Amino acid sequence: MSPDRERLARITAALRAANLDALVCALPSNVLLLTGYWPVVGTSIAIATRDGHAAALVPEDEHQLATCGWAEHIETFKPSTLDEIKPLQLAVTAPLKSLLQRIGPLRRIGCDAGLASEPASYAAMNLYAAELPRIFRRVMPGAKIAGV
Repeated sequence: MSPDRERLARITAALRAANLDALVCALPSNVLLLTGYWPVVGTSIAIATRDGHAAALVPEDEHQLATCGWAEHIETFKPSTLDEIKPLQLAVTAPLKSLLQRIGPLRRIGCDAGLASEPASYAAMNLYAAELPRIFRRVMPGAKIAGV
């Protein structure tokens, strides 16, 4: 899919006006807004930067779906398996760090961490909510995280 240039320009302008380096979203409708990809179970994380780039962290089994969007950088993670059960926030930490290294330094980050109403995308769905800023504080300890 071709990037929605007008949407990316508006996101970039909003980030600059808010003096943010990036916007990080995990709500499926916001991931769609930033990347053109609709997550299936809500475990994906999208990042839009003030210089107009989009990136996505997606579960391995959604990688092909994510490539149908316009995220320039896509990193995958492996959620819990039959052999290993681990909390989602730990499963995304290392791949998120890797993705952020490819994007470049981010110091001021906006985050969708508030109350939300979301259309059901599947039989069940994950919502990071207040956990998303905590994940980013672990991955980028020096960054300022602002809830949006």
